[in-house]
Amino acid sequence: MPLPNLRRIFSLSRTDDQERAVSRQAFFRCCSFLTSCAVIALLSSPKNRRAIGL
Repeated sequence: MPLPNLRRIFSLSRTDDQERAVSRQAFFRCCSFLTSCAVIALLSSPKNRRAIGL
Protein backbone atom coordinates (compact mmCIF):
# COMPACT_ATOMS: atom_id res chain seq x y z
CA MET A 1 0.00 0.00 0.00
CA PRO A 2 1.64 3.27 -1.06
CA LEU A 3 1.79 6.08 1.43
CA PRO A 4 -0.24 9.20 0.68
CA ASN A 5 1.55 12.32 -0.49
CA LEU A 6 1.41 14.47 2.66
CA ARG A 7 2.36 17.67 0.84
CA ARG A 8 -0.58 17.24 -1.52
CA ILE A 9 -2.97 16.49 1.34
CA PHE A 10 -1.95 19.59 3.27
CA SER A 11 -1.92 21.79 0.16
CA LEU A 12 -5.50 20.77 -0.60
CA SER A 13 -6.56 22.16 2.78
CA ARG A 14 -5.15 25.63 1.93
CA THR A 15 -6.09 28.24 -0.63
CA ASP A 16 -3.65 29.04 -3.44
CA ASP A 17 -2.64 32.29 -1.72
CA GLN A 18 -1.97 30.50 1.56
CA GLU A 19 0.07 27.82 -0.23
CA ARG A 20 2.18 30.51 -1.95
CA ALA A 21 2.73 32.28 1.37
CA VAL A 22 3.82 29.05 3.06
CA SER A 23 6.17 28.19 0.19
CA ARG A 24 7.66 31.70 0.17
CA GLN A 25 8.17 31.61 3.94
CA ALA A 26 9.87 28.21 3.73
CA PHE A 27 12.14 29.45 0.92
CA PHE A 28 13.26 32.53 2.87
CA ARG A 29 13.79 30.50 6.05
CA CYS A 30 15.97 28.08 4.08
CA CYS A 31 17.96 30.97 2.58
CA SER A 32 18.41 32.52 6.02
CA PHE A 33 19.58 29.21 7.47
CA LEU A 34 22.13 28.67 4.68
CA THR A 35 23.39 32.25 5.00
CA SER A 36 23.81 31.93 8.75
CA CYS A 37 25.69 28.64 8.27
CA ALA A 38 28.04 30.32 5.80
CA VAL A 39 28.65 33.27 8.15
CA ILE A 40 29.32 30.99 11.12
CA ALA A 41 31.71 28.90 9.00
CA LEU A 42 33.59 32.01 7.88
CA LEU A 43 33.82 33.39 11.41
CA SER A 44 34.94 30.08 12.90
CA SER A 45 37.87 29.66 10.53
CA PRO A 46 40.95 31.59 11.73
CA LYS A 47 42.39 31.71 8.22
CA ASN A 48 39.22 33.27 6.80
CA ARG A 49 38.87 35.68 9.73
CA ARG A 50 42.26 37.20 8.93
CA ALA A 51 41.29 37.50 5.27
CA ILE A 52 38.15 39.51 6.08
CA GLY A 53 39.89 41.64 8.70
CA LEU A 54 38.45 40.32 11.98
